[in-house]
Formats: sequence, structure tokens, C-alpha cells
Amino acid sequence: MAQNFLQSPQQMRHPEEVGEEYFNDLLSRLKFDKGECIPKTTRHFSFEFCDVKSFDNFGSLTDAKRLRSFLPISQFWERQWHFKISIHDLFSKIKFIRMLSFCRCSFLREVPDSVGDLKHLHSLDLSWCTAIQKLPDSICLLYNLLILKLNYCSKLKGLSEQLFHLKKLFINYCDKVVISEIWSCPLVSIPMTHYDFLEEMCIVGGCDSLRIFRLDFFPKLRLLQLRSCQNLRRMSQEYAHNHLMYLYINDCPQFESFLGEGLSATLIGNENLKLLPKPMQILLPSLTRLHMIDCPKVEMFPDGGLPLKVKDLSLSSLKLIASLRQTLDPNTCLESLSIEKLDVECFPDEVLLPSSLTFLKIYFCRNLKKMHFKGLCHLSSLSLQHCHNLQCLPEEGLPKSISSLSIWRCSLLKKRCQNPDGEDWGKIAHIQELELDV
Repeated sequence: MAQNFLQSPQQMRHPEEVGEEYFNDLLSRLKFDKGECIPKTTRHFSFEFCDVKSFDNFGSLTDAKRLRSFLPISQFWERQWHFKISIHDLFSKIKFIRMLSFCRCSFLREVPDSVGDLKHLHSLDLSWCTAIQKLPDSICLLYNLLILKLNYCSKLKGLSEQLFHLKKLFINYCDKVVISEIWSCPLVSIPMTHYDFLEEMCIVGGCDSLRIFRLDFFPKLRLLQLRSCQNLRRMSQEYAHNHLMYLYINDCPQFESFLGEGLSATLIGNENLKLLPKPMQILLPSLTRLHMIDCPKVEMFPDGGLPLKVKDLSLSSLKLIASLRQTLDPNTCLESLSIEKLDVECFPDEVLLPSSLTFLKIYFCRNLKKMHFKGLCHLSSLSLQHCHNLQCLPEEGLPKSISSLSIWRCSLLKKRCQNPDGEDWGKIAHIQELELDV
């Protein structure tokens, strides 16, 4: 009403009256009691798994022909759901659907060809539909489809080669999907030139045939996550990738090197990694987040240092942290550093951290006992988490520049920081933003 959005054609009705009418109309589309038929005017429908039977097994859903979204939800992920109406009949009725999820629908064994009639569909989630073996070719007709989720589709064997319009692809624990080099499914050959439209890609688990990931085939990727790809050995990148901002590689135990110039970003649990790429600034000019955790053989950053746009960095190697200050460009944008699983008793030394840092997070450093005051002087924010042997804050207290402090799951420090009698309370009482696990 304040923005003059409520209009009455004859200008004869009071704004409050018009607003109440709008509200009641919206309410009639969204709210109804269990046991009732789903109203024909419903636009957005979401339900708990346990409530399926209360909605006449969705028999009346086919009457909601203007439906825009259909989303099952559950607080208990082990639950599944099903309904009795024909999926084909449903697809023939809900022509205007934008967001459709059959996540954990246990009875769904195949996606009918009529899915191609859902021309307005933007997002399709088939996660945990464990009986699905393949997707119909008609899915290629979904020209507005941007997001496809296939997490835990354990029997899925292939993907269509015509998914030109996808922006986000999620494939988690799809053990039957065979990927060789980048992608070669046993039932469907997928030309890599077709994947220059993807912006986000997530592959988690399964995919054991994936050995080499060629980033050049995905020139528009902004985010890439590769997790638990047990045989992934290499990632290659020959040319500058101008779009990649965040790369996450986790639990890929065979990952060891890069072809050509190569590249690397988030590398967690990759004990065989030997080399980081030399010209990172050239290959990854848009990279803003770089995480390297549990990569014990990576000891130095390459000559030339990090890409200039990297703002957020996570490390677990003291040698890498030490080399960071030496290799950083004076014009670096680096602001945030997270330290994880570092095996030290005291941290940080006075000249260890780059002066550009404003935020420092230290977590899961189980042997950390003390902190150096001078190593923290340029910070404005400090976070300490799961450092159970951290005995106290620096003797001098914390620098006045620190205006935000978070302490979480640090059992010894917890006692000392309690208000008002804790021995370290006087060191932190002045901090504006204070978050304590007490």
C-alpha cells in the first residue's frame, strides 16, 4: 500500500479494502486443510512427506492447471514418499510448472516422454529416485531448464547429449554413470562442446571412471565441485579460464598432477598432489576463493603468487602459509584467511600473515595452545572454533583493531571468557560484535 501497488479501477474503494481482497486471494491459493482437495487456484504447493495421504494422494493435483511449483520437503531425510496418480497425466495438466521436484519419490521408475511438454520448467530435481535408469530424449525439449539435480540416482546410466540450456548440473553418487576422460556414458556419448553453457557443476561420489577433468570443455563455469571421485588423477587447463570463481575438490585420493599448465584451487584430502600451476594469475584471472586443505605435498605457492582477485583463502599447511606473504602481489585483494587442522602449538608469528588480511578464522587446530598478539594486529575480525587446547588469549589482550570476535567449541578458553568473572573477560569486553559459546 505504501508503494501504491494496490490499484482499484474506479478509485472508489479504500486501499485497506483492496489490500484485504488481494491478501485473501493469495491465501486461497496457498493455504488449505489436510484432507481437502487441492484448490484449482493453487500456484505453489509444498508438503511434508508424512502428509501425502492427507492430500488424497494428490488426485486433485491435476486440477491445479496453473501450478508453478511442486516441492516435497522433510526434516527426516531417510523418509520417502509416493502417490498414485499417473505422472503422465500430471504432466499433461501442469503445463505452466516452473519448479518441479520428485526428490525421494520412491515409486518413480521412469520419467515419461511428456516431460518435454513442460516448456516453462526451470528446475527439475530427481534426487534419490533410485529406480530411474535413464532420462527420456524429450528432456532436450526443455529449453528453459536451468537446473537439473540427479543426486543419488544410483541406477542412472546416461544423460542426453542435447542439454544445451542447463546452467547448473548436480550429479551426486550416481554410481552407474560412467565418466572417462571428462565424460563418456555407456549409453550416451556426450560431446564436450555442448557444455559451454554450464555455469555450476557438482559431481559427488561414484563416477569412478573419471580420471582426467578438462576444464577447457567448460569455459563458462563459475563454480565446480568434485567430491569423492576416487580415481580422479588430473585436471588440465591449457588456456585462461575467465569465468571460474570457485573450485572445490574434496576426497579425491588419487589426484596428483595437472596436464599442460594445470590448475588447482580447493583441494581437500588429496595427498598425492605434487604441483600447483605456475601461471595462476594467467590461467585463473577471475578466481576469488581458493581453498587447499590436507594437501601435504604442496609446500609453496608458485612464482607470481595468487590471482589478484582472490579474497578468500583456506589452508592447512604451515609451509604454504609461510610462502604466502612472499608470493603475494602488492595489489592483492586477499582479505580472509581460514586455517584448518594446523599442527602447531603457537600461532601466528609476527611476520607470518599478509598485512592485507582483515579476517582470520582458526578451526580444528587441536594442538594450538597460545596465540601471538603481534601476529593479529592488522585484523578486524577473529574467529576461533574447535581449538580444544587453546588455553588463553594473548597476554596483551587482543588488538584494538578487532571489532568482531567469535569463539566456538574451545573448551578451555570458554571458561576464561565468561562474563564477568572469566580471567580473559577483560580482554574482550570492549569488542563490539562478540559471539561466545558459553
